[in-house]
Amino acid sequence: MAHFARMNSSHEVKEIVSIDNSEILDPDTGDESEMVGIVKVKLRHPGACAAGGYWKQCSYNTDRGQHKHGGTALRGNYPRVGWFYDSSKDVFHSPRPTDMNGDSCASWVVNSTTGEWDAPITQPATTDNNHSWYEWDESAYQADNTTGWILLNVEDTSPH
Repeated sequence: MAHFARMNSSHEVKEIVSIDNSEILDPDTGDESEMVGIVKVKLRHPGACAAGGYWKQCSYNTDRGQHKHGGTALRGNYPRVGWFYDSSKDVFHSPRPTDMNGDSCASWVVNSTTGEWDAPITQPATTDNNHSWYEWDESAYQADNTTGWILLNVEDTSPH
């Protein structure tokens, strides 16, 4: 099956539809064609066209820049409704993450290969995965761009 996502003018994914691969073949070359698929999708979903936006092909088997079966990855990720398409990087990605306080991770950027959000500094490794972990604090990073990852322990989150 071939999958296509419809985005609105804000590049937010509004719906995903599928059609048989045989229906997206270019009549001249016999190869799969995104443009042929978009035309077919628009003909089958005129209500979506009336709602506006644009379509892009996506791959059900693509996740974090990798094809699950060794094929060619397409646009970083298979999107979900509410995700976004970044045309400059040609990837689908989740909404911008929030930090441990619920604030937007404004300093994070979308990775052009994986479609994942990358923090501006690498998350440190923990030595005790059962009792401690790191969470991002955007305000700490904005105050000092050499910090941002805050080490938390089970004791820090227990009710007192």
